[in-house]
Amino acid sequence: MPNFSNSGTVNWNADTLYIQSGAALVNNGLWNATSDDQMAYNGGSAPSFTNNSSMRKSGGVGSTVINGTVGFVNNGTLQAQTGSIAFTGGSVFNAGSVFSGAGTVAMVSGTNTFNGSFTSANLVLSGGTHLGNAAAVGGTLVFAGGVMAGTWGVAAGQTLSGQSGGFKFIDGMTTVVTNNGTLAWNTTDLLYLRGGATLRNQALFVANQNTSVAYNGGSTTVFENTASGTVRAAAGVTLNLLNAVGFVNNGGTLDAAVGAAIRYNGGAVFNAGTKFTGAGSNVAAGNNSFNGSFNSANLVLASGTHAGNAAVVTGTARFTGGSLAGTWPAPGRWAAGRRW
Repeated sequence: MPNFSNSGTVNWNADTLYIQSGAALVNNGLWNATSDDQMAYNGGSAPSFTNNSSMRKSGGVGSTVINGTVGFVNNGTLQAQTGSIAFTGGSVFNAGSVFSGAGTVAMVSGTNTFNGSFTSANLVLSGGTHLGNAAAVGGTLVFAGGVMAGTWGVAAGQTLSGQSGGFKFIDGMTTVVTNNGTLAWNTTDLLYLRGGATLRNQALFVANQNTSVAYNGGSTTVFENTASGTVRAAAGVTLNLLNAVGFVNNGGTLDAAVGAAIRYNGGAVFNAGTKFTGAGSNVAAGNNSFNGSFNSANLVLASGTHAGNAAVVTGTARFTGGSLAGTWPAPGRWAAGRRW
């Protein structure tokens, strides 16, 4: 197939489109898929398809599939008006990419790469490896399955939404996911950290369903809530931060709404300035550490060893079980429960 450049409109109406023998397609106009078909590599040197303008799916309620060996590079807009545009790996989405439409643009398998800032109304990470290179979410991004790796950021006022689907991992020694907007976990599916990855919350992490954040092997992981961050369990929800996930609260807010609980099941570190808030409960139910002064409206020391390093309670905390260890000088107020 010869090289092909489109500056007008291509209507792709039916059948598989094969690209082979090093062919290069460049779309500078409108590439309009009107049915549920696929684009596939068919031998010879590696081909490429570069979208500099607009790729649209305007027909069919299933998927238009861009296979992993096509060499797809996006510098423009991917618009799914119906159904989905699905990528099976090997695709690159550069800074300025726009994902739009009433349908979905889905990463379903393989490794797909995101470079720089992009805008999303309907991008779904559903399977495979989602590799970020200073990838910055504008709009709303759905994380339904697969592995987030590399460097990712959620910009202020923007949303990363956890939704039901496959297993969800943040994985890798060099992987850092930084939230400056909202990370809304809207599923009972667990969020797994593994392989030395870091999840850094600098704004709002909210669990809207009963769920857990769990360690899944490899090098030590970190879930850090910074001084500007809030980790919240919505009304009636239990959020479990499981042992070995590497939870560190560096002066941020831990907010359990009415009827809700955030449970720290071991290995959590609460540094000076930590704030335990809300009408629900923050429950220390493992071996956790408290460093310096903190403010509590609803902390419950329920079980395990509560290790203090000049830990000072401001407000009210309840000691109902476990062991106090280390230094807990001049506590402010301990509600009904055990004394030491």
